[in-house]
Parts: sequence; C-alpha cells; structure tokens
Amino acid sequence: MKEEGRRNKFKDVEFFCYGLNLSKPIKITSLQDEMMKDTGAILQAVDPNFIAGVEHAKMILRQSYEAYIRGIFIANKPNLDILLRLVCTKKIETALKDAGLKEDSRNCAILGFCDKSKLKILEGKLKDKGEQNDQALELSDTKKKFLIKYHDISPQELENYNLATILSERAATKLLRFFKT
Repeated sequence: MKEEGRRNKFKDVEFFCYGLNLSKPIKITSLQDEMMKDTGAILQAVDPNFIAGVEHAKMILRQSYEAYIRGIFIANKPNLDILLRLVCTKKIETALKDAGLKEDSRNCAILGFCDKSKLKILEGKLKDKGEQNDQALELSDTKKKFLIKYHDISPQELENYNLATILSERAATKLLRFFKT
C-alpha cells in the first residue's frame, strides 16, 4: 500500500495506521509507552480485525484527534479514545478485552497521530519491532462478516452506507451520548 494510503495530514498533525507482524511477542503496553515517549505520538495498538479498512481508521483517528485537541476524550489516556471508538463503546474494559492486543499477539495494527517531524522516528521504531503488513488493514470478507455481527449492523444499513461510514458514525454518536448524560 502506498504511503499516502496509510497516512493522512490534518493541520500540522500526521495520522497514521500501520499493519504490523511483530517479530516476537512483546508486551503491548511497553511498546505503546516507548513509542509515545520517544515521539510524542498518541497511538494505540489494536486487533486489526476491528478495522474496516484504512478509511475507517482515518475517520476514527480524526474523531480522536478532535477530542484530543478539545480535551474531551473519555478515558484518562487519549490513546484509549482510539480504542473506544473502534469498538464503539464507552466501556474501557470491553474495548480492551475485545480489540486490545493479547500479550502473545503477533499481528497488530498501530493507529495514531503525531507531529509530522516525529513520524520518521516512529516508523523506524515500528520497523525494529516487525514487518509491515498492510493486508491487516484491509477489509476482507471474513473481517466484514465479523464486524457486521459484532456491531449488530442490519442489511438495511449496509444498503445505504459502507461499513466504514456506519462504524465511524456509530463511534461518534455513541461517545457523544457520553457527554450528554
């Protein structure tokens, strides 16, 4: 996949989503903490089965970035906002259990945003951890069936909108209700 497909610039911030085959099992929280500390990035490692393609990831990242700059993210850590939006829930425990990476995971997706000047550092660190796997970000038939079942999406919804749009709208509206209650 071309770089432009996985990255998207918004204002002075670069959004990124990478599929990654880890070279060895590593503690995910350590991976995230190390990369965030060294680059200032807000990023989340997730189960790639919860990503309905690169466009879905970009829509979720845009929502999380807007929440971040406004200071209205739900969790005490802004990177968890990304995970909550992917799962379309405000329950951190559910999001971590369902879409968070298990400690023995070898296949993952890294989503986040950072200052453009730090992106090369981040990419270098990712290369040290494993091999790029853009197929992990693509929407396969198996992944589509899983997401439709997981999110209880009706055939009528799918007739009118693509899956990425449905999921990003659900993330926005479900978490918007959090602030109204």
